[in-house]
Amino acid sequence: MNHVQGTQSACFHRDFTFIGRRVSSLRPGTRGRGCTLALCLISLCLVLLLGLPARSQSTVDDRLGPGDWIELHVWHWTALRGGVLEGLQLNRNFGIDQTGRLDLPNIGSIGAAGLSTDELAKLIADRLQARSGLPERPETSVERILKPATETTGSVASEGGQTAPEDMAPTAPEALKVPEPLKEAARSLPSEHEQALRRELEAARAALDVMQRNAREESAEAHAVADKAARQAQDLEKQRQKAEALALDLEAARRVIEGFKAKAMVWDDEKAAMLQADRSAEASRAAVQRTLDEERHKVELVEQELASSRQAIDGLRTGADEAAVERANAIKDRQAAEAALKQAGEALALERQRADAAARDLDSMRKERDASREAAAALSAALGQERERSVGLARILSAARQATGIVKAERRTVNMKRMPKASARKAPDKQRVKLQRSPQPDLVATIALPAALLPTRPPKPDP
Repeated sequence: MNHVQGTQSACFHRDFTFIGRRVSSLRPGTRGRGCTLALCLISLCLVLLLGLPARSQSTVDDRLGPGDWIELHVWHWTALRGGVLEGLQLNRNFGIDQTGRLDLPNIGSIGAAGLSTDELAKLIADRLQARSGLPERPETSVERILKPATETTGSVASEGGQTAPEDMAPTAPEALKVPEPLKEAARSLPSEHEQALRRELEAARAALDVMQRNAREESAEAHAVADKAARQAQDLEKQRQKAEALALDLEAARRVIEGFKAKAMVWDDEKAAMLQADRSAEASRAAVQRTLDEERHKVELVEQELASSRQAIDGLRTGADEAAVERANAIKDRQAAEAALKQAGEALALERQRADAAARDLDSMRKERDASREAAAALSAALGQERERSVGLARILSAARQATGIVKAERRTVNMKRMPKASARKAPDKQRVKLQRSPQPDLVATIALPAALLPTRPPKPDP
């Protein structure tokens, strides 16, 4: 717009210079009619000057008030969970209501009336830092929108109204921590089992650390791509607004050029009438022709600028499409990071289940060990009792054997005494002597064995 106004001022300056030269070059006889014509041209130029819009001068107060619109930008904000999405939700235009309050997503309503743009930006940064509870501060900037055009406002509102989806991808969890009861149980395990459990636990920790590191890297890349897409969208929006303003300026310049063309046609008619009155009209006509040529050249330049502006607008549209593709890629990367984080959580739950199963196995082993010790103690006591009974039975058996030996010795003595008498009565032939069995029966003892010493299989029957 400034370029067009500068061109118009230069044109009017040349017109006035040409008119002054023309008036001074008139002959004394024709100076009256020339003055009348010059006055008409001057009046026409003044009317055109008064009809053109003056250069806009900003007389807006620095303080914000009800009904004002602002453009908010937030970047480098990752302190909270899903901080990049919060920044994208805040990167758009907002309006101050009639009560002087400003409603912002994730922050709430704040009083903006009576504050400057810098004070409002500092207040928003303080609110975001207070929400996070960390020393990290975001970078914020607030720009005041000075009554934007209806089409521009509608486009900005439609783009800014698209709120980003809430972050469903949580941050990566902390490193795996082994509970204290599991540590105590692991200390009491046998060495081989304990080493195996430790190796499995270390492998699980290493795998989980790798997955967490990958998830953090993918999340950081997604955040960086989202920030870049937001900045590119803002730059594209500014360039589009600039292109629209340039198109409006070119349209105004075209209307001015059409007015110049109409004025040139009027001048051509007047010059045709003046050719019959004075030779000086020839010079005036040539000058007007040169002016028209210059104006036509300016029109061609403006048309070239309009064509270049259209090419720039096409380039901006192409950049916007590329930014949309990059945004879609960033969303896909974020979804992949969320899937990796979910897999890491499932792996952590599986490792916890394995640790619980190992603890239960340890408890069952302890119980079995205690039961084995009790059974061994009972068997030792029963074995001692049986040993005592066996010793007693052995003593009884030895006494019975001694008694049997005594009885047998007595029988032998009796037989020896009977044998000489029988040999004297009978012939010396050999005779069989049948010894009578001792009337004393053999001693039979029953030994009761404990259940642990009894045979596990039944005896085979005799064939």
